[in-house]
Amino acid sequence: MVIAVDIRGSNAYQKFISNVFPLITSQHTEDTFVFIADRPFHYPIIGNTVIENIKERSSFLSAIGLQNKLSNVLKKYNASVLVTCKPFNTNVPVCLIVEEKTNAKYLLKSKTIISASEFNKNQIAEKYKVDSKKINEVYRPVNNNYKSVDFDEREKVKETFANGNEYF
Repeated sequence: MVIAVDIRGSNAYQKFISNVFPLITSQHTEDTFVFIADRPFHYPIIGNTVIENIKERSSFLSAIGLQNKLSNVLKKYNASVLVTCKPFNTNVPVCLIVEEKTNAKYLLKSKTIISASEFNKNQIAEKYKVDSKKINEVYRPVNNNYKSVDFDEREKVKETFANGNEYF
């Protein structure tokens, strides 16, 4: 299977891709992953990974050219699925990762939708009348600064703020 991953998008989307896809590519060496980028690619590269750089411009005519470039990449590698947060018209099944501003027509056309939470999933299903079975939650990764607290520190905080009770 050839999985095209459009990594153009917000910083939050790119962080999600950089946290999730190195793991996926390393676990699925039988598949080929084509990363479509508009800037330097800084993710770990596994043997089954191809990088296609596409320059994106801001004019209307450039948007049409970009559509053609993306379509050509999908055809070139005979992509089985496209993972993106910036949908466009294509015959390739789309796994749409929802960001805050996603066009409703693309939600309805997507084969699969990825949301960041159960709340977001329910909002999409209700507001856009999308079958909730095609929406999956993939939770945001833990911040790199997170460190677990040792047992003694945890007990001290529990005594101070919760009278020793386990609330969480």
